[in-house]
Amino acid sequence: MTMNISTTIRFVCFTILLLATQFRAAAQNSFTDAEADGIKAFLLDNFRQTNACMVIGLFKDSRGLSGMPGFGVFGRTGMDWVDRAAYQPSGMELLAHAGGAGSYHTWVGFDKKQRRGVVVLTTANDVSGEAIGWTLLQRRPLKRENANEFAKEIVGLGFEYGLDKKTQLFVTKVYPQSPASQAGLSAGLIIQKIENVPTAGKTLDECGVLLGANGSPKVRLELVNPERKETNTVELTRGKFLTSG
Repeated sequence: MTMNISTTIRFVCFTILLLATQFRAAAQNSFTDAEADGIKAFLLDNFRQTNACMVIGLFKDSRGLSGMPGFGVFGRTGMDWVDRAAYQPSGMELLAHAGGAGSYHTWVGFDKKQRRGVVVLTTANDVSGEAIGWTLLQRRPLKRENANEFAKEIVGLGFEYGLDKKTQLFVTKVYPQSPASQAGLSAGLIIQKIENVPTAGKTLDECGVLLGANGSPKVRLELVNPERKETNTVELTRGKFLTSG
């Protein structure tokens, strides 16, 4: 569902209120009944108005990584708002938070500049509520591939690769409108050489180092089309592209 930011904030806060009221949180979050009643009163006092502001609530969290030196328990914990390196379209400033347990998944995101928000509630385990939420918040088309992957803008060559049974390096995926796509790369092409260095017998890590080209923005690939029996050499220049179409 989509709604403006004030409505979204009130929806989220009254959802929290409902949980605090219906489920005495002492067992789950170390709240006493009195503290839960205090949360209820606070939310009622502060979130009845349409111009409600965002509040980060803290709770005592006894979880943590006790086995890791210097870490200990989480302590007082609040809801974090993160951008997840998601694609930020022009004119938008996006933040979100995701959570869930078992088959229950929730996601809420805000566009601080356009003052709008998206809330996703789902019990499905074969899709990502987070991916769907980010896609809607970014105002991007909701396609099947967006059900588990949301758009991120990164700098790179724009393709994924793997090793076949003959330990040949080959292209497994090309991202649309990326440097690799613009150079005509497609899935299934064999990468025979990287910067004139044969890839035969090398591991994926070793090939990754070669693709780094010692920090150069450009890398030269010798490609073989196994269907057409053609060999071609291309030079790719790293650039920005979206990881989701």
